[in-house]
Amino acid sequence: MDLRISGKRALITGATGGLGHETCRFLAAEGATLFLSDLDRDLLSDVAQEFGADFAAADVSTTNGCDGLVNATGTDFDIWVHAIGVTGAKGDPLQMDDAAWDSALNVDFLSAVRLA
Repeated sequence: MDLRISGKRALITGATGGLGHETCRFLAAEGATLFLSDLDRDLLSDVAQEFGADFAAADVSTTNGCDGLVNATGTDFDIWVHAIGVTGAKGDPLQMDDAAWDSALNVDFLSAVRLA
């Protein structure tokens, strides 16, 4: 498939998870230049090395973490894939406490708003 994105710069947040990692593989095969981010620096370093990508570890669950990522990466991207996500407490979502809901909201939704 030729998406005509060869040479385009792509930011993939959540790059070490299943969806993020596969997105890296797909975009790299299409010729995009990758910049990767996730929480675990060691795992992120391994994934970045696999694709010859630059990377920055960041906790985007906070405004400071989002600002830090933007400072590290800049804003000159053609593609942004936000593959970050947590599920909070496992099991019935109606059984989640406020802390689990706050965490899921900050990671899954507000991180995208703050980065955008």
